[in-house]
Amino acid sequence: MPLLRQLYYLKNLVLIKILFSGVAGSLNRNVNVGDVVIGDSLLEYLFDATEFGYDIGTIPRMDTSIFRSDILLNKIKKYF
Repeated sequence: MPLLRQLYYLKNLVLIKILFSGVAGSLNRNVNVGDVVIGDSLLEYLFDATEFGYDIGTIPRMDTSIFRSDILLNKIKKYF
């Protein structure tokens, strides 16, 4: 989503909550600075508990390091 559209929404709409906000790079030439990217999952790769015998990215006592997006979030991404 272009930056000006984002600014318009932020100024004119009441936000109830922000699910996740972050920055990332992209190898995709169709993704530009200021675009909004809504993913269908998130992979935790920076968590480091290797000193305790876990693989990099594995969070102790969790079954996965891949987290799926909310179903409703996936439904609304066609509007962006």
